[in-house]
Amino acid sequence: MKCHLKAKLTVLIVILIFGFVFSASSSTKTQTTCEKMLKAYGSKIALPEEVGRFFNGERLNLIFKMNKGSDISVNGQVMKNAIGNIKCGSKGMSDYDVTLTEEAAKSLSKSDTPAKTFVSHMKKGEIKIKANGMMQAFKLKIAEMMMATQK
Repeated sequence: MKCHLKAKLTVLIVILIFGFVFSASSSTKTQTTCEKMLKAYGSKIALPEEVGRFFNGERLNLIFKMNKGSDISVNGQVMKNAIGNIKCGSKGMSDYDVTLTEEAAKSLSKSDTPAKTFVSHMKKGEIKIKANGMMQAFKLKIAEMMMATQK
């Protein structure tokens, strides 16, 4: 009986260790993907100047929903005409969490009219913004009303 219990405990410990190693290696892989993305595209994302002025100083978590099933999370801060200081991983205390599909991100990066492209992807549900605070929600509502006038 003791031998049978010991065998079960050993199997359970092996499963737990395997799970820990697997999750650690997949997190390292995601981090590596994020670092490659930052190296390829830089640590800034261009924004229209009016958006930068309106949201200046706000902290963001950007979550890219990749086609292959994994997410890439980065965090940064809105500046005059860009999201700057971009680093891998999310920060707990962000003002906004922005989730976008890989297609939306690629489309925005190639667009000649990023504001219109952004609005189009939001309407399709490919870009979602969550405000983390009452003032942020108020600012977001104003921005959404302004975007509604974009054609």
